[in-house]
Amino acid sequence: MPTTVQELFSKFDIWDFQKVQWGANFKENKQGVYVVSTSSDPNKHLGISENPNFDEQQIQLWINKVEDFLVDNNPATLTNVKNRLAEFWLPDESILYIGKASTRKNGSGISKRIREYFSTTIGDGGPHSGGQWVKSLANLNTLTVYYGVCDDPNEIEVQMLQFFMCNVSKTTLEGLYDKRLPIPFANIKVTRNKSHGFKNQRL
Repeated sequence: MPTTVQELFSKFDIWDFQKVQWGANFKENKQGVYVVSTSSDPNKHLGISENPNFDEQQIQLWINKVEDFLVDNNPATLTNVKNRLAEFWLPDESILYIGKASTRKNGSGISKRIREYFSTTIGDGGPHSGGQWVKSLANLNTLTVYYGVCDDPNEIEVQMLQFFMCNVSKTTLEGLYDKRLPIPFANIKVTRNKSHGFKNQRL
């Protein structure tokens, strides 16, 4: 069964989670985990779609920026990048990304990390490029980010990803390019990278 945001946080006893709209400014210096979702209701799978709605202009900017970007050792094009990304889309899932934010030496935490995610342009090497596939979507500004405080965000993030994978529907799993690692669309790795065929996708 597809995983709702509520189920994901509840599984790990994170009950007092909050939400903000993609791009919103907020403050939370504690460490924790966060989830990017198409759904504005944590109990429902709102905003899901059979196929991803890509922002072709952003994808082309990505290709133009990273000159040695390859797909299966062929030069990246708008067509082959879109086609490959689409093979990682989970049509019945509302969760697009699961991330973590540890407390830093300067005292910043969840909000700093999420703001870095908001501001990192697709194709850039940082400060938060790991979930950059979400930037390929045309409905980016409609997404909701949920975040919750926890003591061990590194471990909780891994466990959340494993829980998500265990609940991907059989039909969705069969349609994925990498069936061994059915993590959310914008996540690239858990203990290993997705087999995606992209090389040099970031500066």
